[in-house]
Amino acid sequence: MGRISKVELQEYVQLGDDANCYFCDKPAVMWDLTPNQAASPMLLASYEGAKVRVKCCDFCWRKIYTANVAKGGVGYGVPRGMMTLDQKQHLLGTKAAAESVAQVRHPYTISKDPKMVMPQNMLVMDDAKFLWNQHILYTDELMYLQGAMSIRMLGLPNSLVERALLSGLNAGELEETRISIYREMLELTEANDAQTSV
Repeated sequence: MGRISKVELQEYVQLGDDANCYFCDKPAVMWDLTPNQAASPMLLASYEGAKVRVKCCDFCWRKIYTANVAKGGVGYGVPRGMMTLDQKQHLLGTKAAAESVAQVRHPYTISKDPKMVMPQNMLVMDDAKFLWNQHILYTDELMYLQGAMSIRMLGLPNSLVERALLSGLNAGELEETRISIYREMLELTEANDAQTSV
């Protein structure tokens, strides 16, 4: 991890104590931050969860750094530096492993024909039509939802999913009368409705 100032460190809530590794109780030597400062400035700025810091032993810190930063979080389906604390616990095999595996799962899949991200419970009716929760959607519609669905699949903040949805609406390829269907598919809450209508 690069140098981080005391002011930046204070933005993160500390979990655990300074003496022992948060993950394995060995003597602690290094801070681990969630999200990590190696994440892109855009992701750090849009991060909506609690920023937390924990003290780690050298072994745990190196293992987390390798998966989260050096390998870019790919094993956990997140961008570089954006592994959650639960995912880190899963990586290290700690007591929260079962819960973290459940959180990594998401209700989306990548279909092969046509190649696109789509909800797992979507049925293919023919080459151009799909059925989802008793709604018929068309390939063109789904193609303009790919950005928003990919962002949701990665577990990124609602604000980024909202922006991608608005981009599809602004392109004129998505029907504004069907926005409630799109929002339900993207798991956007009613609390975010005001942001979409702006």
